[in-house]
Amino acid sequence: MNSSPPPYPPARTVDAFEDVAGVRVPDPYRWLEPETDEVRRWQRRQAELATSIAYDGQDPAAVRKLIETYDAGSRPALPRFAAGRWFRAVKAPGAAAPSVVVAGRPFGAGRPVVDLTAFGDGQNPAFLSWGGPRPPSGGRGAGGGAGPQPQPKRTGCEGG
Repeated sequence: MNSSPPPYPPARTVDAFEDVAGVRVPDPYRWLEPETDEVRRWQRRQAELATSIAYDGQDPAAVRKLIETYDAGSRPALPRFAAGRWFRAVKAPGAAAPSVVVAGRPFGAGRPVVDLTAFGDGQNPAFLSWGGPRPPSGGRGAGGGAGPQPQPKRTGCEGG
């Protein structure tokens, strides 16, 4: 094992503020909210750091097995509202990854818009990390991201 992990990617700050219930709150990391090339590069560096720490001196298969053991079903597939529609992840029994379904109601029948089994591989299946779109009012969406978006390289699909 290394004595110290690699350095964290620098996260610049911006002079941004949010008005929350009449209180001016600083939001120095607002630049991380939109899906930009700069944000994707920063996310990749963060993922590389986390991977290097998780696997440092460890057997990758053993770490993966540990994560699979304790992560199975830990996050419910709750629907997310964006652009006037409801999005949710639906994983069929035995599927390697979920499909994203869009519907007019939170748990409506809907239709699949992307099947994430087409991304990733057997050892690194695709997964979703939901972020919320920035509401027109300037408030913050759940997760502070830019809509439903697959994560960088780990998943085999980028963008949103």
